[in-house]
Amino acid sequence: LLLQYHESAAIINNTFIGGRGQDYAILMAIGDGTRYPYPYTIIENNAIVDYEKAGVLILCPLICDFIQSTDFTIQHNNTWSNARDYLFTENLTTRVYPTVNSPRWSSYLSKVMLPVAKTQYDPTAKNGNISKDPLFVNARAGDYHERTGSPHVDAGNPRSDFSLELQPNGGRVNMGAYGNTLEATLSR
Repeated sequence: LLLQYHESAAIINNTFIGGRGQDYAILMAIGDGTRYPYPYTIIENNAIVDYEKAGVLILCPLICDFIQSTDFTIQHNNTWSNARDYLFTENLTTRVYPTVNSPRWSSYLSKVMLPVAKTQYDPTAKNGNISKDPLFVNARAGDYHERTGSPHVDAGNPRSDFSLELQPNGGRVNMGAYGNTLEATLSR
């Protein structure tokens, strides 16, 4: 899923399943110094499982160092069994190849490594994010409903709507694609 810098988005209650050759579930491209879309991008109540790198990658050419965790909202997600989970701790870098004609600047800039991306994840549960086995019914057969006892049950944002979930629903939405649906796993 690619989110462009000029587009706002709400990615809520989805289940993303990776696999061989799948690096990221969500790729956010932020650029041009345009700050207006950040507060309107929310990634919430999702399950992001089995990606070879990380669940969410934020591309931010030239402005990575200025991006704060408050520039967008990523909360109450489960990233499980991804190769790496980060909260702004890894910068991916690239060489800058200048378009200037000055030999002096060309020599300098061709050696500079600039951050072009950061990976986003909160393993501390500070924002309700977790990294736990979702206990799918049968992932190999493509059944991504959660079994009873799944950490997704009643773990979504406490302010999210849960009215479509059958009783007992714990008064809180489930994470993943079946949260706030008639197919949501019941609370104990």
